[in-house]
Amino acid sequence: MDEPPTLPQPSAVLMPHSAAAMAAVGGGPPGDRGLDPPVRSAGIAGIVGRPAGERMLAAAALRMRSCERARRRASRWFGPPGLAVGCGFPGSPDSTVAVSDGAVSERGVVHRSGGDSFWGGESDREWLLAERYREEGPALLERLGGAFALAIWEPADRRLLLARDRHGAKPLYWRQWTHGLAFCSTIAPLLAAEPSSPRPDLEAVEQALALGWVPAPRTGFAGVHKLPPGGMLEWVDGRLETGRFWWFGFEPAAADTETTGAGVETPAALDALDALESALRAALRRQLDSARRPGLWLSGGLDSSYLAALAAGISAAPLVTLTARFPGTRLDEGAAARETAQRIGSEHHELVLGVEELASRLDAAIGTNEEPWSASPSAVIAALAERTATAGCDLVLTGDGADELFSGGHQWLHLAALTALRAGVPRAGAAFLATRARSVTARNRWLAIAAPDGHLAELESARRLTRAERERLVRSRFLPAAEGGSAIAAARLPDEILRRCFGAVDRRTALDLVGRMAECLLPESEKQLVHRGLRLTTPYLDDGCVDLIRGMPGKQRLRLGRQKWLLSSLARRRLPRSAISRPKIGLRYPPALIAQLEDRLRETCLDLRLFRSDSLRRWLSKDAGPRDPRVLVTVYTVGRWWQMNFS
Repeated sequence: MDEPPTLPQPSAVLMPHSAAAMAAVGGGPPGDRGLDPPVRSAGIAGIVGRPAGERMLAAAALRMRSCERARRRASRWFGPPGLAVGCGFPGSPDSTVAVSDGAVSERGVVHRSGGDSFWGGESDREWLLAERYREEGPALLERLGGAFALAIWEPADRRLLLARDRHGAKPLYWRQWTHGLAFCSTIAPLLAAEPSSPRPDLEAVEQALALGWVPAPRTGFAGVHKLPPGGMLEWVDGRLETGRFWWFGFEPAAADTETTGAGVETPAALDALDALESALRAALRRQLDSARRPGLWLSGGLDSSYLAALAAGISAAPLVTLTARFPGTRLDEGAAARETAQRIGSEHHELVLGVEELASRLDAAIGTNEEPWSASPSAVIAALAERTATAGCDLVLTGDGADELFSGGHQWLHLAALTALRAGVPRAGAAFLATRARSVTARNRWLAIAAPDGHLAELESARRLTRAERERLVRSRFLPAAEGGSAIAAARLPDEILRRCFGAVDRRTALDLVGRMAECLLPESEKQLVHRGLRLTTPYLDDGCVDLIRGMPGKQRLRLGRQKWLLSSLARRRLPRSAISRPKIGLRYPPALIAQLEDRLRETCLDLRLFRSDSLRRWLSKDAGPRDPRVLVTVYTVGRWWQMNFS
């Protein structure tokens, strides 16, 4: 193992007025053109202020540099030996310095081929960010779009500005000490910057067991925080303030757009569909412009099939499609995906996943994710990322966001029935029935009816473990104080977002996008791909597409009996009826893997120090009845995450 580098005295290097206070892992300055492979931002990191000790900073710098070496990136280092200092255009010690991860763009500016029309080429972006910040200050953030995490250091005011994109595609973590602050795209360097062993955040662990993800600002590690989507942080000479530069929400609709009959749209409806397809095509042109060998994760479903049909007609480079298969199960979408690939003429790869491979990949994915996420099939995502890298792709398109944006994850009848039941069933009676329910689905339905308000009802409908179940399974010393608040309530949308929602459909869409999507699904795919040197792009979550949806009323987005009717209407222009009417399956774990994880939990009861081994055995016994697969995956994931970090 490398020895920590020898550093000058911190007082000479790390005061906020010095450019050496900014340690970063990010793209090089202007002039680093023509490199092979091209310079690409794969994460940022930095330290400002005076750290607690020299060795602490040395460990953090070593970890940052080891990340840079592992990604085989070409960058320049400025500053004292051992420190990765001054990313972007170096300037002088008194210059404003900007570092960014991802693609920053200006909202509302039309893309021109060959580079963004406002920000220029990628190697110039950080220099331009610093220039614009000097002119506009933090107000600059309101005009930024794209998927990004950024940091701007202004030595004149001893001010650090951190920001994360509106939809949470790029994660950004931070931790504070008495005289300074560190930030990073990943958690590991922030843990290395602490002289003691990492400590768990018990309230975050409870949230992970209840939700399958951890709402910002918590991460699972005590003292390590994350920015929410659209979040910002300002550190000014030791004073810290957090907030948001953007709140998700819908525009009050001036008029609804209805159909005149089955499958017949009004002119206004056709205009809306044309505008939506135009926005998606513009997003694909912008994202594919720099791709050398683009890949697309293709299932048999509507979201990725329509995206593939659009991308095939836009990409200058041959499109590579990849499908995860589970032969012999109802989850196998191989035939449907193969049919789409043949139709668009893509280079198609099928990844047949066995139980043993998935189980081993899940453990590796838990380590890469860093946070205790279980709301998505991490092992499948990791396997797809690995195969995509092996296929030589440099960019990956996914259909992430389509379910959430086009109301595919819920039904009008379900929302209407929930509203009616909440109006007619006493809360206390529903809470009692929840304790007698024989399945997680039934239990969550009664919990939703018993919830104090409609928004919490939507959160309860997706619950993993209840507080009583967690108290039975988790060792008492690892339970948070009772006054810590409800784990479900921690995921409640801020009032600033709820005020911009005009009904149950709006609230559910906002919850899906700002909650699980931004806090787990997108950053997980990002981490798995970046870990393998790939870029993630999500055309459905492009600013232009999202803004169009935000301007539509809920009953236009979700019609009686027709989920994702907007996307279905668009897909009819390019896909056969069979591809549009095919039932949704989605990425899920096969039953054989769930059984394997159950066996592993039985074998490792004593090793998973988070849980009471006797209680876990009783919970896993055949006498306890069948267990919901989502809950079992959550217990396994959080237990293994705890074992990796705190045992």
